[in-house]
Amino acid sequence: TSDVLGQLFGTVDNPVPGKQCMPASQTNCLGRPSQQGRCFRKRSQEEMQATVREWEQEVHNRAAMYFSGPGQLRNVLTKIAANVDKEDDPVQGDEERCVLWHGDRQYGNTYVSAKDLRNGQHQTNYSDQPQAVFRHVKPGETGQSISYVNRLLAFMYADDESFEQLMWLPKQPFRMSCGNQLCVQTAHITQDV
Repeated sequence: TSDVLGQLFGTVDNPVPGKQCMPASQTNCLGRPSQQGRCFRKRSQEEMQATVREWEQEVHNRAAMYFSGPGQLRNVLTKIAANVDKEDDPVQGDEERCVLWHGDRQYGNTYVSAKDLRNGQHQTNYSDQPQAVFRHVKPGETGQSISYVNRLLAFMYADDESFEQLMWLPKQPFRMSCGNQLCVQTAHITQDV
């Protein structure tokens, strides 16, 4: 079963190239991409808990069964909620609006933590387009793994037909219809290769 998550969410090798829909110069006060010119705003603890409760109600049964250990599903959802702006919602939000990831990133085979991004401790000359990723412990494993956020969200929220079609795609991050691979809006996930 440890290989199941790799099959579902892919690996961090060979990310799908794409174009940014937002100019690189459009960043906020911490050098992160901004949504409509504003700085990233974290959710409060109360907002985080409320968001996670709402998202838990929408999780597909396959994800609820997979993340069935105590607190596993809640931990994954909390990590996602902590890395998108408090005004954005990749699950229930406006489908036309990008939901930008402010967490860890993968540039080709180079992993860059959100902490390093905030502290400016990263190189800016990566040739590969950044992918939204995060580290977590998969059910049944003890070590941390890196997962693509858009693949994880598809696993958690796509209907059966869409999910089955997505699983035929290469085990790479899904392409986003907006062209921004840091967008994690579930409605922007495409079946394009």
